[in-house]
Amino acid sequence: MSVLGLLMLVGLAIRAAIPRGLWLDEAISLHQAHLGLPELIQNLSQTDRHPPLHHAVLWVVTRVVGDGDLEVRGPSIVAGVLLIAAVYWLAVEVFDRRTGLVAALLTTLAPTLVWYSQEARGYALEALFCTLAVVGCVRVIKRGRGCDWALHTVAAALAVWTHWFAIFIVLATEAILLWELLRRRRARQPMRRFVLGWGIASAALLTQLVPLGLLAAEQIRATGMAGGYAGATSGADSVSFYTGVSNLAWALFGFHPGIVTRVLAAVWPLFMLSALLLLGRGLGRGTAVLLVCAIAPVVALLGLGLHSPDVLDVRYFVAAVPLALVLFARLALSWPNRPGALALAVFVMAAVLAGALVDQQLNDRNPRRYDFRQALERAEQRMGPDGVLLYQPSELRYVIERYSPELYARPLGNAPPTPAQARRVVVLASFLDQDRYRSATDRVVGALHATRRDGPRDRFAGVRLWSFR
Repeated sequence: MSVLGLLMLVGLAIRAAIPRGLWLDEAISLHQAHLGLPELIQNLSQTDRHPPLHHAVLWVVTRVVGDGDLEVRGPSIVAGVLLIAAVYWLAVEVFDRRTGLVAALLTTLAPTLVWYSQEARGYALEALFCTLAVVGCVRVIKRGRGCDWALHTVAAALAVWTHWFAIFIVLATEAILLWELLRRRRARQPMRRFVLGWGIASAALLTQLVPLGLLAAEQIRATGMAGGYAGATSGADSVSFYTGVSNLAWALFGFHPGIVTRVLAAVWPLFMLSALLLLGRGLGRGTAVLLVCAIAPVVALLGLGLHSPDVLDVRYFVAAVPLALVLFARLALSWPNRPGALALAVFVMAAVLAGALVDQQLNDRNPRRYDFRQALERAEQRMGPDGVLLYQPSELRYVIERYSPELYARPLGNAPPTPAQARRVVVLASFLDQDRYRSATDRVVGALHATRRDGPRDRFAGVRLWSFR
């Protein structure tokens, strides 16, 4: 078995070992997948803010394979494993096979890529297609055959059909192709074949954007630029330096408790600056392509974040992470002068990612972990046969629909039930780092505390329970 095949098997084992149930966004995707196909498209246009590709894949999966937690995460798991091979391919095209193997190793262990490969959302698919689009771009520059143009065009189209923000990497590759055209013109190289290929590819890609543009316009009209609930974002009113650096630290090292993130945010800029300086000593065309494509979505989202802070989130530029890992793999192999130092550099990088991965997967204080399944099991125990569950935010109905469909539950609201209406009351609240949810929960919990006897309180990752009798 080849080294790459072994890494993909290890990557599959890591990604299939999921220590958590579905969280809110996944439950929403599953609810949409249970709709009829016309209803699914209408739901996306009226209440969502994503293109339809991953939702359509999930719609097929639930009808062919099933709707268990592992099954609905299957497309992301498969995409995450294939991403290991795609990163290897990209590194080989830009650098060499040895860099490809190191990049594949880092991709196998990268905490953020593992996390989104375990989530029933489209981020792993987006990362895969964006990486393949960059592979196609590099091959076009090096060879320019029809299959290279086809790879770039098809992958770029699939990326945008998976997530709107994939357009930033696609636009970066188009800018690189324009730069290559101008370079060839200055060097007086033949351009006819390149122009013809780019023209056909651009026409095919623009054709894909027509139906997507109509869908995007309808989503903006129905939900506004932000759309839906705030989800796992901070709900901040503006973008801060800490927010930006924290998301960049998450991109490389995964999700960890606040104190760990603060340390990473403090040292990460120095580490990144040193890496860029070392890479800059031998900056070639391939390295420049990777830098532009990796930086473009981060810069674009930083600009958008000035208008809508919630878009500056690591999941929206996760497609840049595989490109950055190729650069770090190259750094590990080009900086040390001796074989022993080279092996040590690769080992340290892999060890840091492996340690971060274990902490991310198992630490209950992970800020992106939400154990709704366990919380609902405990809520059923606390309620008994004559109780009611009050939950916040209201979108948690999709999680309850998934794990406790028979539970008597209703959104938190303003007025809790009287003792005559329900003998027991359990309050389940999440996203309490956001002011609007925390204040509403405090108000109702305070009212229940004044009129009922307190029962046990429970705390799960990302979820809190209050019981009253």
